[in-house]
Amino acid sequence: MATTPDIGPTRARRSSFPFAQVGAILAAGVLLLSSAGVLPARADEEDPIRRMDVTAAADADGGAMHVTADFEMEFRGGGDHGPYVTLPTRQAVQDNPDVWRVLDVSDVTATSPSGAPAQVEVEREDGAVAIRVGDEGRTVEGVQHYIVSYTLGGVVNPRATGGTGDEIYWNAIGTGWEVPMEDVSVTVEGPVPVTGTRCYAGSAASDDACTGATTDGTRAVFTQDSLAAGQGLTVVAQWPAGTFTGAEPVYAKRLRPANTFALTPATGLSSLGVVAVGAALVFWLFRRFGRDVAYQGLTPGLTPAAGAEGEVGRRRRTPVAVRFTPPEDATASEIGTLVDGTANSRDVVAGIVDLATRGYLRVEEVASEASDDPGWKRALSGTSKFTDWRLHRLDADRSRLPAPLARLDEKLFAEESDPLLRKDLGDRIAQVVQATQSALYREMVERGWYRRRPDVDKALWILGGLAVMIIGAGLAVLLAWWAAWGLVGLGVVLVGLALGVAGIFVSTRTPQGSAVLAQAEGFKEYLMTAEADQIRVEEDHDIFSRYLPWAMVFGVESRWVGLFREMVAAGRPVAEPSWYASAAGMSVFSGDNAFFGGDTSFVDASSSAGVWSASAGAGGMSGMSGGSVGGGVGGGGGGSW
Repeated sequence: MATTPDIGPTRARRSSFPFAQVGAILAAGVLLLSSAGVLPARADEEDPIRRMDVTAAADADGGAMHVTADFEMEFRGGGDHGPYVTLPTRQAVQDNPDVWRVLDVSDVTATSPSGAPAQVEVEREDGAVAIRVGDEGRTVEGVQHYIVSYTLGGVVNPRATGGTGDEIYWNAIGTGWEVPMEDVSVTVEGPVPVTGTRCYAGSAASDDACTGATTDGTRAVFTQDSLAAGQGLTVVAQWPAGTFTGAEPVYAKRLRPANTFALTPATGLSSLGVVAVGAALVFWLFRRFGRDVAYQGLTPGLTPAAGAEGEVGRRRRTPVAVRFTPPEDATASEIGTLVDGTANSRDVVAGIVDLATRGYLRVEEVASEASDDPGWKRALSGTSKFTDWRLHRLDADRSRLPAPLARLDEKLFAEESDPLLRKDLGDRIAQVVQATQSALYREMVERGWYRRRPDVDKALWILGGLAVMIIGAGLAVLLAWWAAWGLVGLGVVLVGLALGVAGIFVSTRTPQGSAVLAQAEGFKEYLMTAEADQIRVEEDHDIFSRYLPWAMVFGVESRWVGLFREMVAAGRPVAEPSWYASAAGMSVFSGDNAFFGGDTSFVDASSSAGVWSASAGAGGMSGMSGGSVGGGVGGGGGGSW
């Protein structure tokens, strides 16, 4: 037995206009006007159906019912275009939540003997059909006569009531009607005389009998004096068993968690098996193809003697010895990429400083008066302090420059020899990063430090995980529909998730790359642990500048600068870097200089590529202080028709 789904009040007109909200406002206004005596009050503002006659003739072969609704509807000047009817095409089945009872609605027509517009528009949605009668360009008033016809299949219940007869148990007037009805009659006709009838009227689940039920040979006639909005009329007519042939009810699978992702011993064990096998496979792939390898039996950082082949195995994290010099034949930018497998803006900025410390460019502060964009200053720092920088390309023999720095030098000065790094600093650094990072990744492979490009490696693993997740999701849907084994597909999704997460940690350094990494970590340990009284600036006046790019790629530049500030404070002779010129003549080692210590320092600002230009692009405005509608970025809107 099927149960009628709740087809709530639904207007058949399509519009983006917010009828519910505006309707509530208008209703409140009408109430106020009525109470003030401006408008006459009416007890019933709905458009009632004054007469509803429904006839349904059922075919002996197949049981399809040819339904005609002949009714008169009164329109009370509310801008209506005509009536609409909603019919369910699938219904829940009592005591069987795993299937839908499927009904078929076809051959819809409409006429109006009173001359009202009777164009028909049929909209089929999930589980229902909406029939709209009328013309959007015309409205109707007063009592109008309509005849709506359609064919309804799937209603007959063969061998119902214990197999004693064939039955039509039909919700002829559904509870979804939102207007009242008067003078209701329903006639159901079969191929042979009717053997029994029943009818029920009222709200949903009511067992109150209708006003009248009679039989006339092959026909059963049911009447109801009136129905309020939201009330329905259900009729039952019975014929001898075998009256209808080929009229078996049609059912469709009803998908729900209990029958698609059911947890049973079979599905649970299978899902766990998929997850276990998949996790083991991901673990094996990660150990086999996603881990660094290193020379075995050697002190970290050392390589086999020339001509010798060392034993190679998985790299293990072991303590490294402090190293007082950086790795030979490598730039800070390259080591920065080697350490974390990413060529980022910090590595590029370290390269700029590296060029400066080697004598290929000079960084010069430009006084704040040089900026003509005070709004941008406020967005940048929130203070009155502000500094621009100009990079001067110096004449020097560039034939000795390492390839990464030569390439950076070319990209940095491609447009002008003395670029002013102001609000385009972020854009400029971002462009340089994009132009040089691919080359840095290639060098990781060309120098034999990585087996494959680290960016491509990570991307392949993550994309592979995403692909497995998509396959698992599709498999979950198929298995859920086919055999209620959706949990197995979810297990595949979890395997894909594990593969993608593993990709974040993938690293394919070669034994040579692992050795250089150990050297870099040893030097980082020195930069992090050295004390001011251990640094002999008297013997090496340039040690601050030479090691500064390395401190930057390791993220310890603040500590490195702090050591030299301590020495300056202690009165030790520390040489001022010649590659940096302060506009105010302030020492680089001063606490609030614009290179390291200021609110808008060169290092912090240029390492945050894109931040400055984004602030400038927004006009330096903030919604937190004096914002306004339309004052931000973007926009859009919509309306009603």
